[in-house]
Amino acid sequence: MNMKVLLVNPVGEWGGAEKIFFLVSQIFQKTGFELYVLLGSRGILYEKLRNLNFNISIMNFPDLSENSIVIAGRRFQLPHHLLKNLRKIKILSKKFWDYLRILKPDIIYLNNLRSLVLYYETVRTYGKPCEAVVIWHEHGYQRSIIRQLILDKIYLKFVDAVICVSKHLANKHLKDVQQKLYVVHNGIPDELNAIEKENVRYEYNNNKVLIIHPAFITYWKGQHLALKAVDLLVKRGVRNFEIWFFGEPRSKQDYKYFKKLKQFVRSKNLEKQVFFKGFSANIIDEMLKADIVISTSVEDDPFPTILLEASMIGKPVVTTDAGGSGEIVKNGETGFVVKKDKRELASALCELIQNKELRDVFSKNARDRFLKEFSILAFEKRFLETLESILRR
Repeated sequence: MNMKVLLVNPVGEWGGAEKIFFLVSQIFQKTGFELYVLLGSRGILYEKLRNLNFNISIMNFPDLSENSIVIAGRRFQLPHHLLKNLRKIKILSKKFWDYLRILKPDIIYLNNLRSLVLYYETVRTYGKPCEAVVIWHEHGYQRSIIRQLILDKIYLKFVDAVICVSKHLANKHLKDVQQKLYVVHNGIPDELNAIEKENVRYEYNNNKVLIIHPAFITYWKGQHLALKAVDLLVKRGVRNFEIWFFGEPRSKQDYKYFKKLKQFVRSKNLEKQVFFKGFSANIIDEMLKADIVISTSVEDDPFPTILLEASMIGKPVVTTDAGGSGEIVKNGETGFVVKKDKRELASALCELIQNKELRDVFSKNARDRFLKEFSILAFEKRFLETLESILRR
């Protein structure tokens, strides 16, 4: 194909959405498109793309402020931060318009919200710089009804197609934009065969069931819910387990939350069950030690990568029904999907703690499901089929 494609990502660092951007870039590269990449900064993503000889330009995106804050378990929007962030992005619009006018791509692939906002502000202010099919890859929720309305009624106006990472995310959109929506579940590399699996539990007491909770320490990841379930289990006499929390707080608010978590552990005498292990640069190696992987998000998570990784290494999962979690974990087949309720969570954990045969069945099913649905090959097939559908419209 001789079509010219521009791939836009607001940062050059390495996160969940950037991993998908990297995979998408490789898919486009394989199909023979003439590729150009525009990044908002340098970083790991930049280096990885450069090593594959991509044509990369840098347009420095500004640092943005948090748009919301959680107080006493409730999320509050910060409109003044939203407006401030919007003004920062608008500054780039003329430079972006000039870039597009000169390049004249046939396809513009926008990754993440900042890229979408920049494209909208550019077209709204200066007009369309070129005739291109515009695709936005959506990885996250709008945390309020007003923000969802603004997204659907305003920012998607100049977009031809939206790729959503889960059905749950797609269902958040208004009917007005449903015809633009395509669901493509993410995939991840199959690293299981490359991992050294011998003696992965050498540092652990094999007589206890090991539960691992991998997530940065913040309220919406629900570590408090996990601790309440642990407290219930201990009160019921279930003590033949440990739970290891991997992750660290990232903001002042998160550190306050972390302090409360540790206070709860002390007040309930859970020190023999609960261990905070901090950040791990290689969380998959840590999860290999686990008998059970747990995810306890109390707010919607579009399509948690950590659950894909647990599936990839064949670990049974207990997860709250938060966003796209139930599209990864098949309830009663590869794990349990429960309400955001400490009793349901404790019951699901108890069943797996006390039933090794069930853990083994879930483990095999999880690995089989990964190979069929969430491998790189499966993702590549879905993405190319979706791209063909978009271009045929």
